[in-house]
Amino acid sequence: IATIPLPYLPQLFEQLPSSLKVLENLENVAVACVILKCKRAISENFWMNVNDEQMEIPGIIEFSNLNPLKEKIIYIPFYMHRAHSKYQNSDEKFIQESLQCLQRVDSSFEKTDLLGSRVFRYQYAQPVCEMGYLDKLPPIKSEIAGLYMVDTSYYYPEDRSQSESIRLAQRIVKQIIQE
Repeated sequence: IATIPLPYLPQLFEQLPSSLKVLENLENVAVACVILKCKRAISENFWMNVNDEQMEIPGIIEFSNLNPLKEKIIYIPFYMHRAHSKYQNSDEKFIQESLQCLQRVDSSFEKTDLLGSRVFRYQYAQPVCEMGYLDKLPPIKSEIAGLYMVDTSYYYPEDRSQSESIRLAQRIVKQIIQE
């Protein structure tokens, strides 16, 4: 069961069946995710949606509000196409922009509240689902003997979530057992 991003699969096979060549052209949105370790929380919420033209983020995710920790762990995602010039920004630039977002939400938040930071980039954060998207995806059970392939592309029309991961895993296991 391959759970790597579908666009990586063609690179693993010398001879790819023509039905799987579509995997090479699947579009995805990338993310630069800033993870901050802070002395204090920004809110009581796990997820705070952001709809502010001055902030280029969809939300502020406070992991430690879901899983209590001594230090507060905050995720700030910046979604964009991987070819976007901003995706190449330095880690420090993403961190500074994240801190500005936190200060905009909570004006009492200070840089001294920050204990640590890290930026992670991931080119395949979420598939771009255009009209007829599901019809373009090959079956989960591949033509390649014994290969099942699945990533978040198969969650459509649902969004990425742990619930969808579990649902899809159960579906694949059931399919394998029935064979």
